[in-house]
Amino acid sequence: MHIQRRERRLSFGLAIFAISCVIGAAAGAQARTEQLRWQHGNPAVVAGFTVHLGTKSGVYSQQIDAGTPVIQNGAYVFNLNVLDGASLYFAISARGTNGLTSPLSNERFRAAPQAPPPSTPLGTPGKPLVVSP
Repeated sequence: MHIQRRERRLSFGLAIFAISCVIGAAAGAQARTEQLRWQHGNPAVVAGFTVHLGTKSGVYSQQIDAGTPVIQNGAYVFNLNVLDGASLYFAISARGTNGLTSPLSNERFRAAPQAPPPSTPLGTPGKPLVVSP
């Protein structure tokens, strides 16, 4: 029963995340990849991780099952596709092999990239000047 609820919650969260990505894509938004990195002091007791995402500090509206990501240079690495205009806060929790879930990690913030300044249109072209050969 507990597993079914968690799967439904995960499916619902992923569906909302996918819908928000589709809506953003339909509006002409571009996506970027954010690489999330974290460490755990005892990887042998970890069954998987959950990424908690939100647009306000401490308020996480989406949870993504990250599984057990690859360890690179001493840290777990998880790539997340995010709309270009989206800033996000995230924290990680670990699921133990004993079935318990850890408290949330410290929070990190990823700001949306700054939009480039609008291009300045060229002025009216000058009067042509005919030159002799």
